[in-house]
Parts: sequence; structure tokens; C-alpha cells
Amino acid sequence: MKTDVGPIMVIGETLLDVYPDTVSPGGASFNFAFHLNGLGLRVKFVSRVGADDAGREILDFARRFDFPVEGIQIDPRRPTGEVRVALDDKGVPDFHIMPERAYVFIEINSYTKSLAQEKISLIYFGTLVQRSPVSSGSVKKFLTDLSPDSMVMTDLNLRAPFYNKGVVEFTLQSCDILKISAEELTEIHQLLQYKGTHQQLTMFLRENYKIGALCLTKGEKGSELYEAGNFEPFVTEAAKVISAADTVGAGDAFAAMFAAGLLLGWHKQEILQKASEFSSRVCEIPGALPSTPDFYKPFMVQ
Repeated sequence: MKTDVGPIMVIGETLLDVYPDTVSPGGASFNFAFHLNGLGLRVKFVSRVGADDAGREILDFARRFDFPVEGIQIDPRRPTGEVRVALDDKGVPDFHIMPERAYVFIEINSYTKSLAQEKISLIYFGTLVQRSPVSSGSVKKFLTDLSPDSMVMTDLNLRAPFYNKGVVEFTLQSCDILKISAEELTEIHQLLQYKGTHQQLTMFLRENYKIGALCLTKGEKGSELYEAGNFEPFVTEAAKVISAADTVGAGDAFAAMFAAGLLLGWHKQEILQKASEFSSRVCEIPGALPSTPDFYKPFMVQ
């Protein structure tokens, strides 16, 4: 196992998930970074919240978990991000994303410039943060400054209508590691007007965009890991959920443990199994993030 893993740099959304009866911090990028921090890895997180009660609530929550907040910018004019979440009878969420929020105006500042001096092991970003030219430009600046010596991972997290073919193609072209759900694979099939099968599409994405590792998550049907040089994928069944609360943030939890396993040099089969197990435990809590740091104790990797 590797022990010299450098910081993981995450850029993206921080927001509040608003349910009919409760509110909790969330956002795919924040969830991903938060889990990695909880698992014991070093995280450099860049995002933006408003100078409002919601922003203060998120920062207070993060500090209670010793999560680094120095890279979270405060926007004096725009409110903190918000997603209104509706759950069906199986706990599967439907998201309504509020527009023009702080996280799509992430800027380059002295903190972000200082990251160029760090030995960043992994850069993570998704598509939602690319909604505005401001944050999209910041993502591109980070990749220009940092990616030559760092692996780049993306979890597409496609949220209509906040993406287009250009955003998706840039994201695919930029990443070394891709995590994608079965639903998103279907969407990419249509977006790229690809004529082959889903199985052939996974190969096309790896070869056309030079992606070294592609992880396909299929919910209750498990997950698959395709990597360069291997014709056959690694496959695992979904871990059993003992008492489901909802599936909010399950994919982000899977992505976090998946990234940890890659960085620490675990066997690929073990990576999938541990990512599935961690994701299933998140399904047993309400919302995307735990209420206490003790949640992470059985899963610590460093």
C-alpha cells in the first residue's frame, strides 16, 4: 500500500440539499471531498458560498469535521447554492437546482494560485461547476497549472439542463479517470450520437478520450471497472443495504472510496468492493453526509 499520497484537489459545488422536512450540506464535489477527508486523506477543496446563513451553516458543519475550509470563497452578492430534493418511495432523489448561485462563480485567487506549489496527487471536478464562464474558466486554469503532474478524475453527475455536448466533451478530454453511472452512459450515448452498443461505448470513451480507467456504476446491479490494457473488466455486485434511508450522495461516496483505492494502490477488485460497501452505508443515513465523524471510523484508509 502506498503511504506517500499527496493532497487531492477538488473544485466544485457546495450547496444545501433542501428536503421537505430538513436541510443538509451537499453538492457532489463537496460530498466527494468531505468523504475523502473523513477517510483520512488530505484534501484541498475549492468552492464558493454566499455571505448568508446557508453559507455559514455549511462552514460550521465542515469545521465540526475538521474539514479544510480555507479554499471556500465567500461571495458578497450571490446566495449559497441550493438544491430542492424530492424522494420517491424507494428513496431515489429528484433534484431541482436553483440557478445563479455562488458556486458557479469560483474565482482564481491567492489560495488557488498557491496550489500550483503543491504536489497534487489527484484533481477532481464535474460538470455542474462548469455552468458559468467564470467557474468553467477557473477549472480550465487549474487543469493548465496542475494537471501535467497530477491525475485528473471526473464524475460526470449530469444534471439537466446544466450541461451540453461541449461541456461533456471537454470533461471527457480532460480526465484520466472517469466515474459514470449507467443512466449517464445512456445519456452520453445519445449526446454523442454513438451507434454501437453500451459495451462498445465504454471502449470508445476510453480509446477516443484516452481515459485510463472507467468505472461504471449500475446501482443495485453492481459496478464495473474498465482499464487501459485489460480487455475484461473487473466486476462486483452491489453491497447489501441493511436499512435504506435514501440514495442521495451514494454515487459520491462510491467515487470517494474508488479514488482512495486507486491512490493507495489497492487491487482493482478490492477497490470496487470497498467502494460499493462504503456507498451502501451512506444509503443507510438520511442525506449525503453523516452527522458525526464516528461514521468514518470503520472505513479509515490512512
